[in-house]
Amino acid sequence: MRTRVAQVDPALGAVSENANKLEQSIRRARRDDVELLVFPEMYLSGYDLSLADRDPTAIAAEAADELDRVARLTDDVTVIVGTPIADDSGVRNAAAVLDDGRWTDTYAKSHLYDAESEAFAPGDALPVIDTSAGRLGVMICYDVEFPEVARKLTLDGAEALISIWCQMRPFEDYMDAFLRARAMENVRPHVLCNRIGTEGDLEFHGASGIVSAAGAPLVTAGEDVEVEITADVDLDSGGHETLTYLDDRRPEMYE
Repeated sequence: MRTRVAQVDPALGAVSENANKLEQSIRRARRDDVELLVFPEMYLSGYDLSLADRDPTAIAAEAADELDRVARLTDDVTVIVGTPIADDSGVRNAAAVLDDGRWTDTYAKSHLYDAESEAFAPGDALPVIDTSAGRLGVMICYDVEFPEVARKLTLDGAEALISIWCQMRPFEDYMDAFLRARAMENVRPHVLCNRIGTEGDLEFHGASGIVSAAGAPLVTAGEDVEVEITADVDLDSGGHETLTYLDDRRPEMYE
């Protein structure tokens, strides 16, 4: 699975501007035969909607229109991009999956960090999403810090773990540890896309990366730089032959 991570700095509240950059990246990905393109958490709107000068529900509505538009470009590439969505429960922090020329699936962040619970309604499902690139387990930032999430996605058939982030300083070491650990303990490749830039007092550090099912780095982005990184991810690879974590589980003890 030829995979590309876009480590970028979205403009807060500027949905159309961010969508245009997404469109340009999709066109480059198609040119380069990329099968999976990943953008950060809340990319289309920016992260802290309380700092924007518009109502979050209106921002989410504009983001939905832009997603429908750019989705038409995804007839031969799968795109995962962070966006707000709005429903009867409120605004959610979500990952939109664009595939086969349309917006096919959505995952809403289920574990909300700190003040996020005041801004977003939590998701209540952990779906494994079938795409033309493979069966993907999608997580959003704080989700990854709960190992049960990645394990459930793996047990439910995910071939790769995909996580999108707005990870900020001073938690750089945490993210680096979770990138490798979630891959190693589940014997699945892990694709991690973090953003850069600042919003209010928050400073997002980047350092996105892709690791193999054994946790070995395939490609890494630096900190504080806008860059696209690409790697060929083997969905059939495993860890060391003696590390049969999934077979050696004793779930009767965990209940």
